[in-house]
Amino acid sequence: MSDLDFFNLVKKKETNLVLSLDVTNKKDFFTILKQCAPYICALKLHIELNSFLKGKTLKKLICYSKKYEFIIIEDRKFADIGNTQHLQAQELIKKGITHFTSHCITGKKALESFPSEAKLFLISDMSCEDSFFSDIIDLRPIMHKKSKEYFYNIPQVIGFVSQYSIFTYPRSIILRPGIRLHNTIKKDSKGQNYNKPTLSPGVCWVVGRDIYQAQNPQKVAQQYQKLFKKNKKKWFIKPTNTSYV
Repeated sequence: MSDLDFFNLVKKKETNLVLSLDVTNKKDFFTILKQCAPYICALKLHIELNSFLKGKTLKKLICYSKKYEFIIIEDRKFADIGNTQHLQAQELIKKGITHFTSHCITGKKALESFPSEAKLFLISDMSCEDSFFSDIIDLRPIMHKKSKEYFYNIPQVIGFVSQYSIFTYPRSIILRPGIRLHNTIKKDSKGQNYNKPTLSPGVCWVVGRDIYQAQNPQKVAQQYQKLFKKNKKKWFIKPTNTSYV
């Protein structure tokens, strides 16, 4: 699925919600996923946390993604030499997963080394406290500039992971973690910062615990979709600048 397909999927399902389902129990995983699947555009995974996702169970997940029309993003956060990244991505692509997150610190050549089927979201900044992207050394302007450069010049790159609107043309997808609709928690005990969902062009809300730890995950997923549908015109507005904001 290309970035254009991603936009069309958001338009069709009327949702920008990405479910980050870090659930280690197979039964709970598929129960929550089935409840929330109609309201999400993507499912974000950490395969090493979901050890049950192999063989027939992984094929079941791939079938779910086709049935309920959502993409699967493996949050691999690649950060290695080109050859290693190529081989790692290649194995996941064989299993039916083509969308990944990747750090951009490895540079252009390493990113170009990904298989052509790979679709990458570059990690341009992070939502955790004391990240070297922000609190200790503010690398964000540099990282955002390089991220946009790679977006324009590397076909595999279709978007970013960012708390900021890194606008580009053609349009990019921005995955925004640390989104929480409910209660007033600003951060957790492990340094994760939270923000309320606000709608901006191309920004997808990445939501984990606010949904999968809820008493009724389906209801919460519906609330996110309802918020998107109410303001969806803002999501499809073509950005007019490329500012670091």
